[in-house]
Amino acid sequence: MGVTFQPVFNRKKTKNKSGLYSIHVRVTIDRKTEYINPDLPKISSQYWSGRQNKWVKESHPNSYEINSLLQRKLGELDDYILQTKLKRRSISFDTIKSHFFRQGDSTLFNDFIKEYLKNMKGLSLNTIKVYQTFEKHLNNYNSRIKFSELNEEVLFGFKNYLQHELNHNGGTTKKYFDKFKVICKEAVRRGYVDVNHNPFFFTDLKFKIEKPKRTYLEVDEIKALIDLKFTSPKLEMHRDHFLFMIFSGLYYKDLKNLKKSDLRRKSKKAYISGNRIKNDNSFLIPIYKFKMALELIEKYEDPSSHLVFPNTISDQKFNEHLKDFASQAEIKKVITNKVARHTNVQLWIGAGVERQFVSKMVGHSEEATTQHYYDMSIHNIDSKISNIDFKSAGL
Repeated sequence: MGVTFQPVFNRKKTKNKSGLYSIHVRVTIDRKTEYINPDLPKISSQYWSGRQNKWVKESHPNSYEINSLLQRKLGELDDYILQTKLKRRSISFDTIKSHFFRQGDSTLFNDFIKEYLKNMKGLSLNTIKVYQTFEKHLNNYNSRIKFSELNEEVLFGFKNYLQHELNHNGGTTKKYFDKFKVICKEAVRRGYVDVNHNPFFFTDLKFKIEKPKRTYLEVDEIKALIDLKFTSPKLEMHRDHFLFMIFSGLYYKDLKNLKKSDLRRKSKKAYISGNRIKNDNSFLIPIYKFKMALELIEKYEDPSSHLVFPNTISDQKFNEHLKDFASQAEIKKVITNKVARHTNVQLWIGAGVERQFVSKMVGHSEEATTQHYYDMSIHNIDSKISNIDFKSAGL
C-alpha cells in the first residue's frame, strides 16, 4: 500500500477578492486522494514556494511557524504509517485524519486520553464524568505516561494510588479501571499500542468489591420525624420534603424536578411516572399507598408553578437540615437525602414486594442493584417469625 503526503496551495485553483488562499495536505493512498485542512493562516500566492520543508517563503512573517508545524505533522504521519505497516494494521483516510488532528504529544498516553474524551459521543453525563475523573486521577498519579511505558507496573501503581492515597474502595477503583481498559483498547485499535503490549491482556487485576452499607430508617424513626413540631414553616417544609422522599424513593434532585405532569391517576389511584436525573432510567411509583404523601402534594400545591414542590434549596443545605431533624427526633443514625431512598426500598422489601417490582419503582438499571438492598433488619425478621413458637419443643 502506497501512502504519500504533500502540502498544496490553493488546491482548487480558485480566485477570491482577498487574494489569500488555504494550505492543505494532500493524502494519497493507492492513487486515491483526499485533503486535510490543517487550519493554517491563509497566505497570498507571492509567499508560496512549494519547496520541501520551505513551502512558505521566508519573506512571510509567519513562515517559520507554518513550515515547522507542517514538518512536524508530516513527520508524525510518516512515522505513523511506518508503525502501522509494521504492525500489519489497515490504513485509511479516516485513521490518518484521526492521527493528524490529535493534539499534544503523540507519544503520551495522557494526551491520547485527552483527545479521546474530547471526541466521545453518545454517552450519558454520568459516564462522561467518570471518564473525566479517571483522567484527573491518572494525571495526578503520572501526567507523562508514554505508550511505550504502559505496562503492569503502571496499572498496579495507579491501583495503589487510588486505594491507598485517595482511599477509594474496590468498587470505585474498578469503575475507573473499566474506563482505563476501554481507552487502552482504543489505543490498540488506532495503532498506538501493539496488541501484544496491551497491559490489560497480561495483568491479573483483582478488586475486592465491598458490599454497600446503606443506612435506612425503621418505622418508629419515621414516625419520630412525623411527630416533630416546628415554629418555622420553612423547616417544616424541608422535613416534609424528606418524608415525601421516603414515601416515593426519589432523590432530592428528582424531587426538585418533579413536575405536576409526572403525577398520573389510574382507577383513582395516584402514581408518579418519570425519569431519574442521574441515569434517565424510568420509574413508576404507586404513591397512593402513602396517604401522607398525597396530603403533602396538596399541602404545597402552587397554581403558579409547574413543579410539585417549587420551593427547594441546595443539596448541601438540605443535608444540613436533615442532621438537625435527626437530632431533634433522637435518631442516632447519620441522615442524608439518600437515606430516604434507602428507607423507601426497605419499606417495600419488608412488605414482601418482589425485587423486579421494587427495581422498577426506584428506577434501577439492573435488578442486581436492587438486590444489594435485600438485607434483613430486625423489623423484617421479627414480622416473619412472630407466629412461630418453639416452646412446644421444649426450647
